[in-house]
Amino acid sequence: MTDIQESVVNASPVVVQESAVPARPAHKLLFQSVQKWDGQAGGGVPPTAVEFVSNRHRPFARGLARALSVYLRALVEIEPAPAREMLCEQLGESFTPGSLSVAIKVESQPSPTFVRIDASIAATCLDLLLGGSGEKPLDRPELTDVDVQILSEMSRMVAQELQIAWHEFNLRVQADPIVGKIARRMIPATGRVLILDFKMKLGENEGNISLLLNPSLVEWMSKSADVPVLAATSSPDATMSKEFGDALSNMSVSAELVLPPMRVAIRELLELAPNSVLKLPLRADQPAHFMVGGREIFSALPARNGRWRAAKIEQSITTTSSDSRRSELQ
Repeated sequence: MTDIQESVVNASPVVVQESAVPARPAHKLLFQSVQKWDGQAGGGVPPTAVEFVSNRHRPFARGLARALSVYLRALVEIEPAPAREMLCEQLGESFTPGSLSVAIKVESQPSPTFVRIDASIAATCLDLLLGGSGEKPLDRPELTDVDVQILSEMSRMVAQELQIAWHEFNLRVQADPIVGKIARRMIPATGRVLILDFKMKLGENEGNISLLLNPSLVEWMSKSADVPVLAATSSPDATMSKEFGDALSNMSVSAELVLPPMRVAIRELLELAPNSVLKLPLRADQPAHFMVGGREIFSALPARNGRWRAAKIEQSITTTSSDSRRSELQ
């Protein structure tokens, strides 16, 4: 056994780092250097995995906004915010007694996923469910067991929208609403979490709905969708094999035709019934956005192709114009 191989056997677990070493034959060069792995250090979740998971939860935000708007009989707006990572030991402070926490038990995952709803949003929802207007939410320094029971249907909706967003992963979820102090006891002592923040606006009140994902779940989702988690290096002259190109072209990705954001009067929503028509504040010839993997690729119009729904492509949307439009909406 060579010295390099012996080092690999004795170090567990390990990560590989590049360093300058004398040139050796390719068949003998196993690793360039080896060091002990530290779970608290490093970059955490790979950027490609973060981008994939963030985009995958954009439909979750839209679906939850629609469901809550109907349930609360008030206009709810939810917009995704940039993802961030945090050490588990720093999470306890964010689980305040007035916030609503939902432990999402995910099938095949040892640790639950948490959904944290800010105290300002929880109080406004509670006021609306108790018959108030939501303009002056109840001052609740701490949610009672009765409050949590009243908000339990909201927790079920969160779990339901996650179930829909995760349908391609065949994951089953179960929601368990809890208060902040209990949630703090369920947080692992060490490690990291990926936090997906969603800015929620309910009337004049704003706050965050945060989805706390374990890195193991993020990695599992990425691998299930064949998302590369490491930057691959290749020669500029490298060409794609025909077999790989055919396999890549047969892969399916999430796509949707989305109308531009708009505002609709609550009274018009309350008057909706089966077979009723809601007039939207958009011109009939104004194109929608054809999105692939959460990114705007084309502007398109709804169309029909035989017995199938279709999208008539108008023009491509560059990354620059897409980002600037998204910035204006935020």
